[in-house]
Amino acid sequence: MLALPLRRPQPLDFIEQGALAVDQSRLTSLSTFQARNGIWLAYRYYHSTQDESNKTILIVHGSSAQLIQMTELANALAASGLTAIVLDIRGHGASGQRGDIAYIRQLNYDLEDLLIELRRTDPNQKFILVGTSLGGGFFTHISTTAVGQAFERFILLAPFLGPSTPTSGASNKAWASVNLPRIIGITIRSQFKVTLGQSLPVIAFANGAKTKRYVTSLYSYRLLFSFGPYFNWKKTITALAQSAKKYL
Repeated sequence: MLALPLRRPQPLDFIEQGALAVDQSRLTSLSTFQARNGIWLAYRYYHSTQDESNKTILIVHGSSAQLIQMTELANALAASGLTAIVLDIRGHGASGQRGDIAYIRQLNYDLEDLLIELRRTDPNQKFILVGTSLGGGFFTHISTTAVGQAFERFILLAPFLGPSTPTSGASNKAWASVNLPRIIGITIRSQFKVTLGQSLPVIAFANGAKTKRYVTSLYSYRLLFSFGPYFNWKKTITALAQSAKKYL
């Protein structure tokens, strides 16, 4: 686990250009809520500019990103009459320590705590989850959990469903570098309830130095295995099919 370092991929120019091109003039004020472990997590509210609806769209970013990358989508939804909330997933942006969380699946509890916070002002709110890329993959397993039952719909935008899926091509290899021996070693230890090593970085993303303030370039083992889909893509598809039955 320790001897083989995590190799950082070459920065991708178009990723850097995209991160730097985000129009921050349309950002709303930053809000926070306190998760059950006492850490404050960040989100932004985009209120509907038309008649108020009791439906709220909760938007989650993709790998390495943060909520400001979802600004245009949130503004477009607000202009169409829907209230939107964009969230910095713990380990990203202004939510906790970048690149790490305390334990595997902590993000599930964060989502539950956010819903509790939002329902204090309006107990009748109805929620729809929108996730892009890894955020979409994250919702594939959220949809099968208890907290997933609180959402009316899940909308997955180009979801990442796992490294071995037919939709995961060469571009993903350029985007991220994985320390597979370290992942295997930590996974074996985890099967025996040994959590030592789960804070080690296991994946690096192809971000340039100029984008450091906007991105999270390293994920620990416990963040990687919490933010995203089941890594068995067939299990992911089966889980999706089961959770989709309640909407039919």
